Amino acid sequence: MAATAGLPTLSDVLALDTAYLREAARHWTHTAALWELSFTEVCDWMSAPGGSAWRGRGAAAAQECSHHDLVRVRAASDQLQGAAAVAVRGDGQLQACREAVLEAVEVANADGFDVGDDYSVTDRSRGGSVEFRAARHDAAEGHASFIRHRVAALLAADHQLSSRITSATEGVEALTFPEDGTANVRAVDRHVFKDAPNPEPDPPPGGWSGDPLMRAAQKIAYGHAGAPDGHMADFPGMTKDQLAELIYGKMRRASEDPRGLQLGSSKSDGAPLIYDPRDNVLIVRDPRGADCGTVFKPDLQDDPNYVSDKFGWREPSLKPRQLADGPSPVEPRPAPAPGAEPPVGPPAEAAPVKPGVGKGGGMPGLPFGGGMPWDSPATGPHPIHPHKPGQHHRMPLLGELPDDYED
Repeated sequence: MAATAGLPTLSDVLALDTAYLREAARHWTHTAALWELSFTEVCDWMSAPGGSAWRGRGAAAAQECSHHDLVRVRAASDQLQGAAAVAVRGDGQLQACREAVLEAVEVANADGFDVGDDYSVTDRSRGGSVEFRAARHDAAEGHASFIRHRVAALLAADHQLSSRITSATEGVEALTFPEDGTANVRAVDRHVFKDAPNPEPDPPPGGWSGDPLMRAAQKIAYGHAGAPDGHMADFPGMTKDQLAELIYGKMRRASEDPRGLQLGSSKSDGAPLIYDPRDNVLIVRDPRGADCGTVFKPDLQDDPNYVSDKFGWREPSLKPRQLADGPSPVEPRPAPAPGAEPPVGPPAEAAPVKPGVGKGGGMPGLPFGGGMPWDSPATGPHPIHPHKPGQHHRMPLLGELPDDYED
């Protein structure tokens, strides 16, 4: 009896290996755990980066953004967990259907029939009466029909599994994180909140100074502080060059003779601070901004505690490399003296790197159907673990938990 066209051959059924479903389930489960672990860690650390409480509008915006990202990732992780469960159940179902086909073939063989690769059934017996031959012919048709029925059930299960996996993973590969700007908000001073560091200002008429310290003072005066929405109104009658000289003088005092100055680092982002109570001038030396920071006079009548609240901790002096134009990393927090109350430490950078989405590779689909590649959603968000003090992290590979590698 010839088999119906369109069915997989007996060789296909014998070679059917559903290990890819078990691997897919393991990979999806692992990836879901990695996504949730990474984004949960970022969200948890956003409230106290570097171990210090972070407050203010910039903190609230970054914390809200990281929470929203975590919610999105949890939804995608739940989808991957659901897809893994579908794959596990599908593995068992396909194997059961395969065994049912082979069982039907064995029954036909035991009854004296040979089953071809196309499910044709041939009687091994010869001779006999007309009635015997007719009975054997009917038996051959019965075996062929039953075998084809079992193969069709296997094919239907494969197509159904393909649809279920496609539905379970729908939208995961397209997971994105809207660039609403909230994660990049960083507090600069009490007046201005900016979405990104200001660009380098235009140079003064005489060009930038060759002295890195004076150049930093010029960039502050000609940059954020001297912008139309800056703080020149706090220094009536001064030109930008005169303001740069004022800033330069206080920077030199901060590193050479800091008497009378209050020095330290900003509670919001660890930027070096210089405050002169004699003329109520506060300099914020932003080491991450091309404009080098800002300068202004705090309104102490409106907020008498503004300056003290601005400082995360105090320093007896500041080093020139913290203030000069050029690479100037924020100084590490000093160890507290024995018995002294630990000062408030600096937070980490305001925002984690935004995750992105990539396209999956072409892994095998389901064996008989046109199912989606099992790894297609597994190249989604690329989380970056926040840095803890004293640790150095690399970006984890997808499918790799932090415990899988060493620092």
